[in-house]
Amino acid sequence: MGSANSSHSNGGGDMRKCMVIGSFDPVTAGHAELIRRAAQLFDRTYAVIMHNSEKSCLFTAEQRLRLLELTCECIDGASADIYEGYAADYARDMGIDCIVRGIRSEADTAYELEMARFNRARYGGAQTVLLPAYGNMADVSSTRVRALLESGGDIESLVPSGTVALMRQYYAENGKQRGDKR
Repeated sequence: MGSANSSHSNGGGDMRKCMVIGSFDPVTAGHAELIRRAAQLFDRTYAVIMHNSEKSCLFTAEQRLRLLELTCECIDGASADIYEGYAADYARDMGIDCIVRGIRSEADTAYELEMARFNRARYGGAQTVLLPAYGNMADVSSTRVRALLESGGDIESLVPSGTVALMRQYYAENGKQRGDKR
């Protein structure tokens, strides 16, 4: 994992910490860009898979964590984690100052504002910061990656470098477990 970059210190000796949350099913180049941008603003960035046992995911929690770890290894000050519960509770438990969320559209913005209010009501110690997707990152989504995996399409430009082969391997393994004839 990367080490904390002290150039972002708030002067009070305390490290500023943020979290980037999502299901990361799977992690995309857009997620990696968001984590990278957050890491430039904070001393420590936690990319946290918010595990929800009631949600059906293509990749297992362990697979998503490994792919996210590979992504974070290339980003100074970033690390991957997994948590079952509310983002606000993780923030409180870890002393997180900020929840960073990416937005690609007006619909994302409306949803994230609602979530920010919920998180603030549950834990007032963390602000929410919304970072807009720039350029072609606005078109990148886990849904699109999953569809391309399903059709055998090219995912290389849509996922973090170093994750393609493992992602395809996991997809093939999961397909066999589902009984797919791939």
